[in-house]
Amino acid sequence: MNVFDYKSQTERFRMLQAVLMALHRKQRDSRRGFTLLEAIVVVALIGILTAISAPSWLAYVNTQRLNAARSETVNVLTEAKTRAKQQHIAYEAGFRQQGQQAQWAVYPVNADPLSQNWQNLPDGVKLLEGEETTFTKKDNIYRIQFNHYGGVNGQWGRVTFSPTSGGAIKRCVIVSNLLGTVREGENRSGQNGNRCD
Repeated sequence: MNVFDYKSQTERFRMLQAVLMALHRKQRDSRRGFTLLEAIVVVALIGILTAISAPSWLAYVNTQRLNAARSETVNVLTEAKTRAKQQHIAYEAGFRQQGQQAQWAVYPVNADPLSQNWQNLPDGVKLLEGEETTFTKKDNIYRIQFNHYGGVNGQWGRVTFSPTSGGAIKRCVIVSNLLGTVREGENRSGQNGNRCD
């Protein structure tokens, strides 16, 4: 081995060592994290995506709550009809708004409704009053009575719910005849007066 080969090998070794050190330094620098600018861009993108998706997510959640309240109301009315037929006495289904909570109870017609075990409908749902709920109202309770045949005693009608957070979404349950036929309803866009039927 001559002197020139030794020098070229040493130079190659030093060059390789310099390249490896540079790569090591770059790798070490890349493990330090994001720059401030990169972090700001990521936070801004997350904020924009959240602002775009939040209203549709809220509408979806409200719709699910209203659908759950409507289904529970159908079950309540069916329970009142069934108890009336099984026990051969008139039963009543009552609905009321207590603060932010919509509630229901099923009880015999001659029982005191205020002393009943009232159950809550899903959170985020309110009972709409006035023209929206047309069951008979007495003592701030909307009531519908079923006779011992399962038919309606007197007036039939509907009970309507909307989200407590506001919005145009409505869901209702309708007792549509004296036989006590129960059906579900909702409001549709473009409908006159935004009524639920």
